[in-house]
Amino acid sequence: MNRKIIGAIVEYNPFHYGHLYHLDQIRKRGKAYAVVCIMSGDFVQRGEPAILDKFARAKMAIFNGVDLVVELPFVYATQDARGFARGAVGILHRMHAVDEIWFGSEVGDMQKMMPVFSVLVDEPLTFKSFLHDELNKGLSFPEARRLALRRYLQNEDDSTSDIVKNSNDILGIEYMIALKHYNSSISPIAIKRIGSGYLQERYEGQFSSATAIRKIMLKGDKSGMKKALPPPSFSICEEEFEVGKGPVSLASLSSILLARLRIADEAELQRIYGVTEGLENRLIRYARTATDISAFLRLVKTKRFTYTKLSRLLLHIYFGLSKEKVRYFNKIGPQYIRVLGFNKRGQKVLKNMKNTTTIPIITTVSRYRDVMRRAEGDKDRYKDFNEREALEEFTYDLKASDLYSLLYPKASERGGGKDFKTRVITFLNSI
Repeated sequence: MNRKIIGAIVEYNPFHYGHLYHLDQIRKRGKAYAVVCIMSGDFVQRGEPAILDKFARAKMAIFNGVDLVVELPFVYATQDARGFARGAVGILHRMHAVDEIWFGSEVGDMQKMMPVFSVLVDEPLTFKSFLHDELNKGLSFPEARRLALRRYLQNEDDSTSDIVKNSNDILGIEYMIALKHYNSSISPIAIKRIGSGYLQERYEGQFSSATAIRKIMLKGDKSGMKKALPPPSFSICEEEFEVGKGPVSLASLSSILLARLRIADEAELQRIYGVTEGLENRLIRYARTATDISAFLRLVKTKRFTYTKLSRLLLHIYFGLSKEKVRYFNKIGPQYIRVLGFNKRGQKVLKNMKNTTTIPIITTVSRYRDVMRRAEGDKDRYKDFNEREALEEFTYDLKASDLYSLLYPKASERGGGKDFKTRVITFLNSI
């Protein structure tokens, strides 16, 4: 029997037909025995709250055929592509059970991605000099990197350097870099994406982008949702909306984030991960004049600081996530496997994984301290684990959940501690 286990790094914000295609390709072309997904929690890589909470999105994944869903800790899920990849790939690597990572890609061709990967992983001095030149022009880091790559790869087709314009290709290359960082035996495989581009805002039916689907969800357009989402996803959305636990958007955070900024001082902000080049002054100045988060972002944005970078930064400010702390988390890597959901096949994978993983598995949050304490006492087995750092990483996850709960449309649902009250999503009737 084929026992290949394939990993995927996802957000499922929400789980749509493009994701179902990705999953089907893993099953058919990858001939996977099981699919393990590392999924962002309540806040996603764009620096925004997910449209539905992590439990609803894990349920979508399991009911659409994913076998095991594991949460990507907050401290990695809200970083740029490199930090995001470092955390997600680290979990898959430390499971010591995953054979391949399959990721969606605009180019869909590993051979075309390799020249860019080689430059970004080795960072030759000439490339770094080109990057420095472009950054000095006041460009954002992504755009400066793209132009520096074009200059460095002068003998290559311009389309090669343009790969880093595409969000999924950027992440794919960062996954490859992270695999090399961990000296992992996991193989990366690119799948060409279908349907609308990630940021395409126009609704186009079944293969609309996640951005377009979130827009119709926020409008309450059930007819559009039904066309754009697989039946399990649509049903779960309906359930969450009916009980007042969605939809959630960045606008829901306006008062909370602006209030936090208005009491901050320059010295405090200078410590925060992502605050550079005097940005703290702009943040303080415009926090006093803006009346909502969208207006604030428009005022602060420059060529250098994109909306996404600023949105992530606001979350880091709220949680007091310092430069020093993020650098350390990225150095040590993820410290636990937090299970959000599984089916019968995923249950078997988990059982086998208990004998291979070098970081502990958390399935019952109320027992997380006991799990970590036992792991600390068994360093021969859990060689990549440190209890103090694990507790700190996990505390950010719990705080992120408590913040997210305050954003639910229905006031009676806004109580804290949902991680302790919500059971792991299970679907054990099928395999």
